[in-house]
Amino acid sequence: MGIPATLRRTLQAACLGGVGALLALPTAATARMPRGGSGATSGTGGGGLTSTVSARPGRPAVLALGGVVNASGNGITFTVAAAGTLGRPLTVTGTSPAADTGQIIAIEAARPQSTVWQQVATATIGSGGAFSAQWTPSTGGRVWLRAVLLPHGAGATLSTSGSAGISGSAGITGSAASGQVTTSPVTIPIFRDSVATLYGPGFWGHHTACGERLTHATLGVASRTLRCGTRVTILYDGRALTVPVIDRGPFAHGVTWDLTMATGRALGITGTSTIGALTTALTAGRATRG
Repeated sequence: MGIPATLRRTLQAACLGGVGALLALPTAATARMPRGGSGATSGTGGGGLTSTVSARPGRPAVLALGGVVNASGNGITFTVAAAGTLGRPLTVTGTSPAADTGQIIAIEAARPQSTVWQQVATATIGSGGAFSAQWTPSTGGRVWLRAVLLPHGAGATLSTSGSAGISGSAGITGSAASGQVTTSPVTIPIFRDSVATLYGPGFWGHHTACGERLTHATLGVASRTLRCGTRVTILYDGRALTVPVIDRGPFAHGVTWDLTMATGRALGITGTSTIGALTTALTAGRATRG
């Protein structure tokens, strides 16, 4: 399942709901030494999370997800898809001043709030300052991404198609250096492909394993292992919805999630489907049974 690139509208902060936290831009680890008077900035371009698809009162806040995000600083700019999928390459393109032609740009990744960055891909700056690299995420979740100009003569450990993820041992790790020529970071969510089924008929009016009464309008998912109340963002056909874990299951072989009928209906899912899933923090105040 790919992320559609045709949804080209700007980020609407008021409609972010639970997914908004996935793409909150970090304020730490930005460029410390602007080059040529250019500071470091980050933002969305040509897409990102967009306005809700379902915005009426009482309707779930389904968000369109697509397009790209970009960041710049010290004369360097890079662009990457607004979201990715575990194990699928993401292309990072950008530009640097023409004077940097022949030097190496490193794409670095880190977990939010971390000061340790890992080099996950590299590219040689071509004539005119353009560069392109590929990164294949090896872990899901929120990831910071930035571009760093390596010093003259610095070696690169990864090729343009380097596939190291931030949890693996490949690549170079180290704390953010104050003198680096780097862009500001952007945050992108990395989803994990998994199989989901729908459930509900025959259980209406019954209480779930987490103590919630199941109705036709109940939004949520069943998980075999996640604590009750854990927030899960479900991505399907370019639309995203964040719902809590409310039950135990599924029990079918090869299936990871059971979605309530209301959750499936909101996303346009009518039967067993491959979805993208991303787990976020346990919601404060939710029941933690099971």
